[in-house]
Amino acid sequence: MKDKGEDKVATVTNDMGRNKRIFNVNNHSGMMEHIQSMLPSDQEIVILCIGTEKCPGDLLGPFTGTILKKNNCPYPVYGTLNDPAHALTLCDMIDRIQKNHDDPFIIAIDASLGTSKELGDIEVFRGGIKAGISVGNNGLPLVGNLSICGVTASGSLGFKALQNASFALSYKLQEIITKELMVAFSYRKLEREVS
Repeated sequence: MKDKGEDKVATVTNDMGRNKRIFNVNNHSGMMEHIQSMLPSDQEIVILCIGTEKCPGDLLGPFTGTILKKNNCPYPVYGTLNDPAHALTLCDMIDRIQKNHDDPFIIAIDASLGTSKELGDIEVFRGGIKAGISVGNNGLPLVGNLSICGVTASGSLGFKALQNASFALSYKLQEIITKELMVAFSYRKLEREVS
């Protein structure tokens, strides 16, 4: 018997025209191509992985950042398990990116809350994310030119829901996001070498 989310891949053009696609841990076919189609050809890419290592549902960003670095990601990665970009450090991390890179294209990666039906979804869209909104922190800036959000927890309990989230789901989402990004980056490199 198929899981309800098994065949879930949807394309949504929201009110901001951000061409959001929703993938799932069970079906992420086309994710690499979607990411690749939104990468710039001539702008420096920087990856910003948002979250804290102290909470299972919010470690998707720093976990992904750590594994991207371990796999020799060809682009600068900010936000890792040892140097996370969370509510207390995000603004400083953004300042550091702006100082070190000239008009970078930022790929923002973060965990998010959703409904129980959305658990395991991966949203990929053009534009930024406002970290912390689902847990009531509205003071953080909008960041990112391309955003990837993994739904790691469900419910209306905000941070408490993230604290009770499954580490295994965060791990699986990180594996998928890392793999799809690394393949998209490889294709981008090949395209740049050919042209």
